[in-house]
Amino acid sequence: MAKLSITNQHDWMRFIAKFADGVTIKCVFSRGGSSVDVAPVNVSTKDISMQLSAILLENEQKARNESGWNLGKFFGIVEEVGKSSQKAEDFIEALKGKLGFKGEVARPDDAPGKAVVTVKQSRGCLINAHFPSGEIVELKVNKSSVSIVMKPDLSGPRDALVKFVFNIKGTQMVDDETLNRVLVEAAEGSLDVFDWVERARDGVSAAMAPKP
Repeated sequence: MAKLSITNQHDWMRFIAKFADGVTIKCVFSRGGSSVDVAPVNVSTKDISMQLSAILLENEQKARNESGWNLGKFFGIVEEVGKSSQKAEDFIEALKGKLGFKGEVARPDDAPGKAVVTVKQSRGCLINAHFPSGEIVELKVNKSSVSIVMKPDLSGPRDALVKFVFNIKGTQMVDDETLNRVLVEAAEGSLDVFDWVERARDGVSAAMAPKP
């Protein structure tokens, strides 16, 4: 059974689920949208984050199509399946089963074979990227701010990218010019947003390495 904590403040709702396999899932819902954080970060938890992000999109669609369906009822299902789930994977599968969701986003027909990336420099850096997964991202990185628009709006990868950029800027691991260059170069070879984050992380590490 997961250790489950649920907070309901009407326009701000959150659940935190800690599982026996060491994985923690945190989801927050507010007027500004939803966020997903899955820790630790590894290959299996990225799949969990992606599936949960897709579930949230499916839940939004369900709320639009079915009168009477809301986040309160969704949280009721979360609580029910959380009580019987030992592992994070069990939790995701139980959610999909109870809700009748697929937990995935279909790759659109117009998705490119390789990432298409354009860059505009002004006061900061504006990166537009269309990935083979079908994900489309507009990332703005200014001196003191970061903003993102993603379609489909998959909370997990979206939040992972923003968290990564803020962390690099906050710790000043590399200067802004280097960070922007790394982000562009990493995007050009990536399959999706999660891949972008990993490639950018490697790019920052390489930029910090001592020069021979």
